Amino acid sequence: MADSLACQNCHQPLLRDATVANLTPSQYSLIANTLPAPPPPAPLSGKAKLESLPPASRPAAAAWASANSTANPNPNPIAESYVLLPERSEPAPPSRPESPQGNRPRLAANLDALLSRRTAIDHPLCVECTGLFQAELQRELEELTRERDAYIAFERGLRKQDGLIGSTDEWDALTARRAALEEEEETLRATLRLEEDKLAKARVEEARVKADEEAVEAEEAAFLQSHATLHGDLEGLANQLASAKTQLLLSQQLLSHLESTNVYNDAFQIGYKIVPLGSFSRIEDLPPGRNSYELYGSGDLTPGRLWQNRLFSTGLVALLDCLKQLLEFGRESGRAWGSGVEINKDRINGHSIRLPGITSGLPGFGSVMGLGASGEELRDAGNPDEQWTRACRAVLTALKRILVVESEAERQ
Repeated sequence: MADSLACQNCHQPLLRDATVANLTPSQYSLIANTLPAPPPPAPLSGKAKLESLPPASRPAAAAWASANSTANPNPNPIAESYVLLPERSEPAPPSRPESPQGNRPRLAANLDALLSRRTAIDHPLCVECTGLFQAELQRELEELTRERDAYIAFERGLRKQDGLIGSTDEWDALTARRAALEEEEETLRATLRLEEDKLAKARVEEARVKADEEAVEAEEAAFLQSHATLHGDLEGLANQLASAKTQLLLSQQLLSHLESTNVYNDAFQIGYKIVPLGSFSRIEDLPPGRNSYELYGSGDLTPGRLWQNRLFSTGLVALLDCLKQLLEFGRESGRAWGSGVEINKDRINGHSIRLPGITSGLPGFGSVMGLGASGEELRDAGNPDEQWTRACRAVLTALKRILVVESEAERQ
């Protein structure tokens, strides 16, 4: 029964090739002798290997390493450029007195273990992984070939140029110079770190200043907005103040005009105000009297209308009596309007206030037509209506004078 195997790289199941499965001891020994020796347990680093070289060989090795790093994009360190000779071949495992068919699987397993120790990959491998491993080995072979060619070219250059390798003193001087440069480099690195710290602090300070600047700009924008709003409000208030001042000035001018104007003098018109009822005003007795006299009349000749005109005439006499009492009060109190007007019974300044054609008795047609007038009335001017009009004008003039003088006194 065939043993169960798997590829150690891709872990896929595989079937061992017949040539490996039927491996003989002589074939095993031949393969073991051709394998490279295992790598040293702890190889030195490239720098340590350079320092371990003698002074006369160090410049050449360093120059070769520099040339090899330029020619090869993936250079190997100088310490890894040595070609190791194969070690003594391991003896084949002692054969046991077994049948050849039973010993062959053991030889194949031993071969897998040997290949795993001598190479950089575990065995067994499948066909695909073996191809990849061969390609990797081919790449390493090409690198080693370039390395060999570089050695040969460098050796030929050394042979052509005599005196390229300096003495031990020159090497020591270069070593001292390198130490001084390394010390200077360390000093510069320390200075660089300090400057980087200063730069970091400056950047932090710059960020803080930018934040403060943004805050100040935001505050300035808010202030300008508030200032614009307040300026607009101030302009509105200024406009309102100007309007109020204008209105106040107009009101003052109007007040001055009203104070200098006699309202009663300008608005006074002919009319009666004892009991003002428009065209039907009247005058009444004070309590306990109940008589009422109309202050309006008519030119009709009917008996009823004549009686009403008699009441109108009597009312005019009563109005004249009221005016007389007012004028007497003005004289007693020293008023300016209390003089210059003479009232005697039904006459003012010699003119009768009675309606023309109305006598003290019952009305008659002759008196209405002017035929029943008394002798005193006949001594007046020829036209009774004109005399009555003058009497009414004198009453109105006296009343207007009283209003004008009193309104002026109140204003003062």
